[in-house]
Amino acid sequence: MTRRRIIGLGALLGLLHGFLIGGCTGTAAPTLPLPPPVAVSSAPDAEGIVTIEGSGAIEEAFVFAYNPRRAAGVIGTADAQGEFELNIRADSGDALQVWQRFEGESSGFVDLVVPDP
Repeated sequence: MTRRRIIGLGALLGLLHGFLIGGCTGTAAPTLPLPPPVAVSSAPDAEGIVTIEGSGAIEEAFVFAYNPRRAAGVIGTADAQGEFELNIRADSGDALQVWQRFEGESSGFVDLVVPDP
């Protein structure tokens, strides 16, 4: 019985080793979903323009901001550090959506509410 357990343990370890090595090389790993950027909104200025500042975007990704109440949006590009700044017309209380797009894939939305001045 002892010999059988040793052979069984050896076979199990061999299979486990083969699975780990074979599973870690030469295969394409599934990609993770593109994360939304981190963003904050300023209050509207005297002209009704809100500044959205953010980070966490992928370098050179397109960053979008959309104001559904006005049916208007803007597009910018993240810099080498993943930071961006967008200016969009909005009023206090407007709900804005911000997301990024890179190599044909879009992230989820970040929902922002424009604060009071």
